[in-house]
Amino acid sequence: KKVIPFVVSKEQAQKQFEDYFKGKKLLPNVFLNSRNRISEMRRLYVPYWLFSCDACADMVYDAEKVRTEQKGEWEITRTKHYLVRRKGGMRFEDIPVDGSVKMDDKLTESLEPYDLSAAIPFQSAVLAGAMADHADADCDACEKRAVERSVEQTMLDTVRDYDTVNERNRRITTERGSATPALLPVWLMTTVKEGKTYTFAVNGQTG
Repeated sequence: KKVIPFVVSKEQAQKQFEDYFKGKKLLPNVFLNSRNRISEMRRLYVPYWLFSCDACADMVYDAEKVRTEQKGEWEITRTKHYLVRRKGGMRFEDIPVDGSVKMDDKLTESLEPYDLSAAIPFQSAVLAGAMADHADADCDACEKRAVERSVEQTMLDTVRDYDTVNERNRRITTERGSATPALLPVWLMTTVKEGKTYTFAVNGQTG
């Protein structure tokens, strides 16, 4: 197991929280009129899985190029349709995926990236003063989501110079996969207003 120690202090996390609201309009009054906005602030180590594997992908896309020209009173639009295929292999190292069922995946994904080169072997002393939990999300399901998301983006990035691109079908296979458990630092803050809970998070390593 690996762990990334906290670098961002409580004061720094609070400042990030305050700075987030600067210049934003149409916010509820709880965020505009009071500096005492935080109902609860927790120092957490969120469990993650770090996946490494070799992946092969065969992807097919429908793509279009659209050109518009003016001829007299007429505006003429020409659309060319393409069938684009991408096939290749790639190696992924330490793709992070939130291993906690309780944490919202969109919230944790918004905190990435972490500098995983700063991870150290697990030692309980690092957890002092923080809450930590074991991964309870299914490892295989997390791996499938992590690898497919990474392969999907990597292959899509190679389909350039089209106005629209839509995936038609895919075939993704993996081998030599491994999963390493890790604990990554997060400051979690909540504000309650009129019965509604607002949740905010700050990356405890990068801010």
